[in-house]
Amino acid sequence: KPQFKTKMYGGFAKAPINNARLLLYRTYNQNLDVFEKVWQQNKGDFDKFFAVCKSLEKSKDPETEIMNR
Repeated sequence: KPQFKTKMYGGFAKAPINNARLLLYRTYNQNLDVFEKVWQQNKGDFDKFFAVCKSLEKSKDPETEIMNR
């Protein structure tokens, strides 16, 4: 069960819906499995999670790099 949770969608239904808003959610909220894997690998320790994410900053393919760990 995913543990990396967000309250990001809290006001979604209250805001006006248009293509730009829908695209924003689609762009930044698809395939969060990669982040979930890093979160689980680091046992929910945000500092370690963030360090791993930061270490991938210059990677040409961070998603593949994470999935191959």
